[in-house]
Amino acid sequence: MKGERVNTFTQRVLLSVALLLLGACFSWAVDIDPGPATIKQECNLVWPQDLSPAAESTLTAFFADLLREHAPGLQVSDPATMVEAFVVKLQDEQDSVLRDHPDSSIRYDVSLSTEVGYREHDVLSFGVRLWLYTGGAHGNTYNRHIVVDLGTGRALGLRDLFREGSDAQLAELIRAELRRTLKLSPEKTLEQAGLREEAILPVENFFVTGQGIGFEYNPYDIAPYVMGSFRPVVPFEKLQPLLNPGFHRLFLHGHEAASRRGTS
Repeated sequence: MKGERVNTFTQRVLLSVALLLLGACFSWAVDIDPGPATIKQECNLVWPQDLSPAAESTLTAFFADLLREHAPGLQVSDPATMVEAFVVKLQDEQDSVLRDHPDSSIRYDVSLSTEVGYREHDVLSFGVRLWLYTGGAHGNTYNRHIVVDLGTGRALGLRDLFREGSDAQLAELIRAELRRTLKLSPEKTLEQAGLREEAILPVENFFVTGQGIGFEYNPYDIAPYVMGSFRPVVPFEKLQPLLNPGFHRLFLHGHEAASRRGTS
């Protein structure tokens, strides 16, 4: 494969990571002397290139914060090194559990991937998808998103995108998209469909696509675990009155450019 390099060395976990940078694939395996059991893992990373130092720092810190929620003490470094350290820490944790409970059949399992959902006109939408099993009845999903202003390198929040006082209207648009996704009849409520409550509020865990702005609700956020994650995307056309003037122009311009490419 063009652009591929293989770097094998001894560690305490078998790790296969694909790091995609502008189409070039960098993959390597960490060959180990297995402990009591090698954890299951699948890690696939896409990381944007040509970022300013400020944007790179913001993205790296966001990625590190998520990993450190499950691997305290993880040092901030380049993404591939952090993933290796993350899986090694999970392996060490599992080995410690098995030493203390030699009859246990527990096997940790991790699935980690990243995606660049949108990159147009100085706006980057980046997502991390993490599924982790460390015991119990089932694994857990931790999907996170960040939207970065590439001009300043700053992470953007809801207040940067939407006009003040637009929360109620935005919440209604999100509820409408959830109802459409669930294919609810007019008389059926979201609670009757299984969600925890009818009032679904906007969250800072949002992302941008070529079609609109989406909101990620992980399992347990608004519904029981069995219903999974919800990712309602509100189309730009419906968001126009709610967007701050600068981002109204920015996102709509990117949306129109993406639409033209899709029809060309």
